[in-house]
Amino acid sequence: MTVFFAAAMFALFSYIAPLLLEVTGISDRGVSWTLFLIGAGLTVGNILGGKLADWKVSFSLILSFSLIAIFSLLFSWTSHALWLAEITLFLWAMATFATVPGLQINVVRHGKEAPNLGLNPEHFGV
Repeated sequence: MTVFFAAAMFALFSYIAPLLLEVTGISDRGVSWTLFLIGAGLTVGNILGGKLADWKVSFSLILSFSLIAIFSLLFSWTSHALWLAEITLFLWAMATFATVPGLQINVVRHGKEAPNLGLNPEHFGV
């Protein structure tokens, strides 16, 4: 599941600038502001994901991964309109980083019984 999360996140980050320039039609400066907006969404998502994971880890992960899939599909329709694309990217970013606290809680909770699980988050930067 973590592999799919990482693939979804890095795929969008890899192609967001050309997509915004060519499909959405915003300027170079607009791309910078959009990346700032995505960063704000990542921050909000991490905070909300932490609160949700404190409540129910499994539910938080299922919800977050489901929202990532929904917003990724939705972006294929909203990418042609500036404001719709911006809103979708913000929501996608929130859903994406809402998964992080739940994944980390699972590593801490189950790391003793499954030490290989602890290696999983370490490979995000590779």
